[in-house]
Amino acid sequence: MVTETSYLVLTKLFPSVVSENLLRRERLIEKFTTLYGPRLVILWGEAGTGKTSLLFDYVRSLPQPPIWYSLGESDQDLQVFLTYLLTGVERTFPDFPKNARKALEKSENISADWSKILAELVNDGATYRHTLLFVLDDFQYVTGSPEVMELMKYFVRNAPPRFRFIVASREEPLLDLPYLRAKGLLQTIPREELLFTRDEVKALFEEVWKFNLTEPQVDFLYHRTEGWVTALQLVYQALREKSSGEFEQTLRVLGSFRNFVYEYLAAEILHQQPREVQQFLKMTSILSQFDMPLVRTVTGMSDSDQIFQQVVGKNLFVIPLDDEKRYYRYHHLFGEFLSNKLQEEDPEKVKPLHLAAASCLEKGDTKEEAIGHYLAGQDYAHASRLLVDLGAEMIQKGQVRQLHHWIAALPAGYREESPLFHLFLGQIAEHKGEWVEATEEYQRGLAHFRKSRNGPRVVEALEHLATCYAKYGDSVKMLQACEEALAQARESGLTALPRLHLWLGSSLVDSGSDWSRGYSLIEEGHRLARKSGSAEDLITASMTSGILFHFGRGDFDEALKVLNEGILCSQKTGRDVDRYQLLLNKMTVVLFAGDLLEAKAIGETVLRSAKEIRSSFVAQGFRMLMATTHLELHDLDQAREYLEEIDCETLPAQFGCWTLAAEALILLDDGQERLALAAAQKAVDFCNVRGKGFFAPSAFLAFGQVLLKTGDKKGGEAAILEALRIAEKGSMKYWQMKSHYHLASFYVESRETDKAKSHLERALVLTQENRYMTFWTNRASWPARVGTGPLCLCIMAVAWNLEKEFAKAIVRRIGSRVVPELVAGTEENETGKYRSACFELLSLFDETSARVALTKGQKDAVPKVRKAVRAILLKEPAARLNIKVFTFGRFQAYRNGLLLAHQEWGARSKVVELFKYLVAQAGHVVYVDQLMEIFWPSSPLDQSKKTLCNYIHYLRRVMNPLGSRPGDVPFLRRVSGGGYILETDSPECWCDHVEFTSWAEKGLKKAAKDPETGMEYLQRAVDLYVGDFLAGNVYDDWVVAHRQRLQNLYHDVLKCLSSIHEKKSDKAAALSCHRRILANDPGNEPAAQYVIKQLAGDGAITETIQVYESLRTHLAREFAEEPSEEIQDLVSSILSAGRG
Repeated sequence: MVTETSYLVLTKLFPSVVSENLLRRERLIEKFTTLYGPRLVILWGEAGTGKTSLLFDYVRSLPQPPIWYSLGESDQDLQVFLTYLLTGVERTFPDFPKNARKALEKSENISADWSKILAELVNDGATYRHTLLFVLDDFQYVTGSPEVMELMKYFVRNAPPRFRFIVASREEPLLDLPYLRAKGLLQTIPREELLFTRDEVKALFEEVWKFNLTEPQVDFLYHRTEGWVTALQLVYQALREKSSGEFEQTLRVLGSFRNFVYEYLAAEILHQQPREVQQFLKMTSILSQFDMPLVRTVTGMSDSDQIFQQVVGKNLFVIPLDDEKRYYRYHHLFGEFLSNKLQEEDPEKVKPLHLAAASCLEKGDTKEEAIGHYLAGQDYAHASRLLVDLGAEMIQKGQVRQLHHWIAALPAGYREESPLFHLFLGQIAEHKGEWVEATEEYQRGLAHFRKSRNGPRVVEALEHLATCYAKYGDSVKMLQACEEALAQARESGLTALPRLHLWLGSSLVDSGSDWSRGYSLIEEGHRLARKSGSAEDLITASMTSGILFHFGRGDFDEALKVLNEGILCSQKTGRDVDRYQLLLNKMTVVLFAGDLLEAKAIGETVLRSAKEIRSSFVAQGFRMLMATTHLELHDLDQAREYLEEIDCETLPAQFGCWTLAAEALILLDDGQERLALAAAQKAVDFCNVRGKGFFAPSAFLAFGQVLLKTGDKKGGEAAILEALRIAEKGSMKYWQMKSHYHLASFYVESRETDKAKSHLERALVLTQENRYMTFWTNRASWPARVGTGPLCLCIMAVAWNLEKEFAKAIVRRIGSRVVPELVAGTEENETGKYRSACFELLSLFDETSARVALTKGQKDAVPKVRKAVRAILLKEPAARLNIKVFTFGRFQAYRNGLLLAHQEWGARSKVVELFKYLVAQAGHVVYVDQLMEIFWPSSPLDQSKKTLCNYIHYLRRVMNPLGSRPGDVPFLRRVSGGGYILETDSPECWCDHVEFTSWAEKGLKKAAKDPETGMEYLQRAVDLYVGDFLAGNVYDDWVVAHRQRLQNLYHDVLKCLSSIHEKKSDKAAALSCHRRILANDPGNEPAAQYVIKQLAGDGAITETIQVYESLRTHLAREFAEEPSEEIQDLVSSILSAGRG
């Protein structure tokens, strides 16, 4: 018999106390505290992932202590395990029945009697009043005991509802998990969730340990430790005595940190494994990732498959890399530790292991991985051969850093053996924006190919040089390289060379030296690229023809189409570098098309997500475009920030004039005219040296604007005329339009009417033909009566009758924000034509201020203006009303799109209530006697009639402030017999509950014969019902009946929709309909019953109980009733099935 307990170590039954200096992680704590939570929660992950810390943090906040049991190797004994378990129950709950203890003490054979002992514990727990939470920490120590595991399966499976279990283990314990999961009784917290998130790493250091980290430091720590809490604690131990300066230095070196981690890993992990497992771990540490065949080859161990499964099963810091769990890697810190151990203890094995891995990988589909192993094994011949084969592909994938690292690891002799390495190194340097180094490498490769008379390679090297010169901005050398390459291609019999055509055409357009030939070459290059089908050719064609041909010639739609084709191609082929360049070109088009927010979104996304291009040519371009975007958005501070980030030393030449032009305009807006003039002059000088090509108009336009602002009218006019000349020569319609726009502004201000008319008409025609309207509308915040704004030019176009309807369309697109400027334009100090044009444009808007101004204009002192205003009103009556009333949920009324604010109703609150009543009775006559009885039941008859008359008049004034007669509010009519009617079928008045009723009734009628159409109508009705009818009028008798009728109709609509969805086998949509009914009426038992059945059928037991509890609580609170017996029986059967 078992009678002794003196051998027990009682500290095993107390929660393991960990440092108080830890972060409370609510996202994980919530998994323990959910109502109707799971019976079993399993935390599993390797040593140091924070399992015990999380448990301690949770249990110390509980109102009653748990039954804690810290297991060890001795607990594999069944008798020991049961004795500790029962002792824990008794110490935590002294009044718990002792039947299980008595059974244990009587037992002569624990192996035969354990189930009887547990049955006593389970039966006693079924009637015990408290919840028992069993916490078993370090459960991995007993998973090797079949008896203990069988006992735990029995215990968890048969436990009463008040028993809960939390198990923490280094490996996932096999506790009949599929059964528990199917019954909704299991919650797992695997290592991936235990690891600290980036935000938690930051909070731990800053809020708990009081270290203020920079964002890069947080990123470094998170990626270095992968959220491993023990590693983070060891970092803290290493750094807590450091000053901020020492902290930064120590964090970079991480010397003591590595020592701490290695000591921990050696003691806690490696030395506890059998010798063959230790050897396996060290040998496989050379692999960045591995699967079973690779491990088998590298280790050469006959039992490697078994050891592999053992390592994975024990969760020895291995991380699966795919859903099928075929490929794994070691945790970075563990892998580094094992690799160092291998080097220390078996250095002679390192090279053979790498060579074995390389040979195996090269035979498979992972040749790139083989390169690193060949280099580590010092087999440079094989490494060099693979680099030659794979280098071009790696560059296109954006793996330039890795390629550079591997090439640099080759001895110099091997690098010189293949001139292709010069081409690779040139592209790597080009990617980093190191233009001089790139051209030098290309020239070295070119010299080798010329010497060996390798014509195709000569062409390839020249092609790379041309590309580099294009980005470097040396148009002369680019032209020379292209011309030589085309000549060499013909000599070598190479016919279809689309990229050479494209780059040569680009250089001619870019420099402005031969626009016609340049455009022809780009068109021909694009045709050849499509014919070749080569991804590289197609992407280059998209880059050049998208930006230089279609965008340059002003066809934004076609430019975006071509660029999007290139982006899609680059995504499919994994050519990240090309994709970023295409996105750069796309952002350029979007920016100048006027979609500033879209341009900003593209730039932010790329600069945030593509860290690998931070110092490259493309990143510089994005910063320049972001500066220009923020300049257009009038966000000068942000524009300056982006300009300051640009490294002028590595700035691509083609961006030079754009950057300088943007800087000039920013300085100009900032009032720094002298500096603005200097920047603009540099931009122009840049073009004069480099050539007045594609980028030149922006520089001359900026120069002209700065000169005009600084008072040099003649110089400013000449600069803008030069921009126009260049744009016309290059057929660049967008820049033509922009030049005409600025010239028109200048001539309006200088009162040169004929020139102003000519340029304004041309600007409007180009805008209309090429859909450049956004250029005008995004500048609507500029002042109206200064000759530099779009509104002023539109006013003048209307006044001069130049493309008048299109000018009005621009103003309409700008929107009502121009109304104050237009009202100001009607003042007496403006000319008659200008004022009449302002009135005409005001007639486009329904704002009160616009209509008041038009009303005043009818009595203007100037006869011509007065006559013009009256003629305008005859054509476009500003008194036209549009009232929209929303009664579902919060009551709101809109007049001409604007919410009727509280102050517009004045102090007469009953006017609002009167209007609500008329809205409720919409379409029906409401008699005067009826209204007086509801709103003034105790007032004398004559007084009530007079008050009602005043309120109706006041209501009409609210609806139409300009109205002076009842007919000015045509939808509110007086009817014979002494009554009023609100007509919602008129075009001036719309009401949501009337619309809802119409769609609902049509949908219900249509559903039987035409379910699809019926469903469409019913869904429109559902979308309108956003809350109960006049929800703010809770107790008004005249509201209740309408509310109930509409609510019932809403429920009928949802039921009908659910039926249609069920017939279409769309159970989720059908369930959603009944959930909506419950959300609207929590006590609706038929809806609740439907939801409970569906959830239970899907196995969502917890949510099923929550729905039932919500229904029960509502019925008890509102009606002092229980749910129907049918529902109670349904829930009981569901719970019984779950426990079975």
